Formats: sequence, C-alpha cells, structure tokens
Amino acid sequence: MSTTLPSIDLVVVMPLGPNDDPLDTLQSVLTYATTSRAIIVVDDTHKPETPSLIHELDKDIVVIPAGNYPGGWGGLWVKLTQGYRYALEHYDFKILLRLDADALIIAPGTEREAIAYFDRHPAVGLLGSYKIDCNGEPRIFDHPAKTLRFEASILGLRHPRVRSTLRSALAAAKQHGYEDGEHCLGGAYIHSRSCIDAMDERGWLNHPELNDSNLGEDQLFALFTVASGFEIGDFATGNLPLGIRWRGLPCSPQELLDRGKKITHSVRFWQDMDEQAIRGFFAAKRQYTTKTSKN
Repeated sequence: MSTTLPSIDLVVVMPLGPNDDPLDTLQSVLTYATTSRAIIVVDDTHKPETPSLIHELDKDIVVIPAGNYPGGWGGLWVKLTQGYRYALEHYDFKILLRLDADALIIAPGTEREAIAYFDRHPAVGLLGSYKIDCNGEPRIFDHPAKTLRFEASILGLRHPRVRSTLRSALAAAKQHGYEDGEHCLGGAYIHSRSCIDAMDERGWLNHPELNDSNLGEDQLFALFTVASGFEIGDFATGNLPLGIRWRGLPCSPQELLDRGKKITHSVRFWQDMDEQAIRGFFAAKRQYTTKTSKN
C-alpha cells in the first residue's frame, strides 16, 4: 500500500560539525521560514546530547547521524546527500535550502521568491551566489576547475572510483554547457525538487566514494546539477535574497537588512564585530519581529 508523503514547500538541510552550535541558526529558520517546512540536521558533532538539545528547541526537527565520513570537501557532500535522500523519502516538497550552521535567515520570504523563480525558469535547478557575488564582484572558478580536471584525469587513478564518477559526471555536464569548476558558493543555496529528483534518478546522490574527493560539496552539487540537465541561476546580486561570502559577512549586518537580504553567511565576523555580536544583532531583530507579530 502506497503512503502519501506530507506536502510542504520547503526542506532545510543543515550539516552540523563538531564545533558547531546550531541553536541560534535553527531559531532563525523557525522564526522566518514558512511554516510549510521540514528541517533536517545532519549531525556530525559526535556529541550524544546534540539531538536532545535540538529537540528542546523544536521536537519536529529531524536529526540524522552523519555516518563515518571524515571532514569536509567530498566527505561533507556525502554527508549532505544523506539529508537530501531523507527529504526525498519523507516529504513531497518544492525546494530544498542547504544552510550552514554559521549562516542565518535574517528576514522572511526567500522560499516564496525561490519557488516563483523556479516556476518561471524550470530549466534552472540550483540558485545561489553564482558568477557574480552579492557585492557585484566576479567569482573565480580556477581552483575547483583545476581540482576537477586533475581528479577526473589519468592522474586521478590514485582513487579510481572517484575518477570514474567524476569523468562520467563531467562528460554529462559538458553536454549541457558546463564550465569547469562553476558552482554556487556554499553556506546557502537552493535546489528545486525537480532537479533533486533528476540527480537521484541518475544515481548522482549515491556515490560514497566521493568522500575521497578534494572538491567542495558546493562544487560537486553544481556539477551534478548540470550533469542532470539543469542550469544554475543567480540568487544573490542586487536585491535578490542571498547576502553571502565564504569567510565573514559580505557587508555590515544593518546593510544586509537595508539591501533586502534574507539569508546571510558567514556570521563568524565582520570587521571588528565577532560572531557573538553579529548573532546578538540579528537575534534582537528576531525578538522584535516576534513581538510585533503578536501585537
């Protein structure tokens, strides 16, 4: 007998590493994201108390173990695919937001804009900070391109299964105009359900051997997105929702809000502000939002 999956707009998948405290970021999701949602935490903290701490915040947050895949890069991609596959198996969703523990949702509405974008542009399967960042600077793909070409080449025979997978994906992606190394910046990006279905149907979400790859998870997801026949779209320039940078905030907390940004990364620092000060700034904004919404 078939089971009908719960129909929701948004799935959030958050990887959690040994040094991450997820509670403030999860609170930002609970405050600003649609209530038509599910949250999946891929727990790599190695702390037995982590699930109970998260469930004290919200009992409906799903916490799944990350498994024995060390570190970041390809290992992080393998861990994240477990969250993607869990989402496919348990929810009928429209979009999936991959969100770091040092990212924050700082205003409502991202999922509405993303769903509308995918509806208007069904060929696009991935949205994020793409070829131009949120400050108008071009993003450079030289390093991941070099890594990809090395691992897919004869020199990559040190890990033959990695080489085989990447060669197959690269050949498929090239048929759809893929530029070596292109990707959306990790920290926060959004996949459409149709793109995730296509990646799953082609087997791209089931390659644990990529634990040995030195490509970033964001670079691998972009490769498999294009290999599945989908395009990548900008969701960061101008007044689009994402205000993200690899290290530290892309601009001051207040400027992010003034520019209409709705998700930011990374909250680790901005000039002389440390993470505690940045999180405190946005937490005060959330408390004000919650207070005024109840009045």
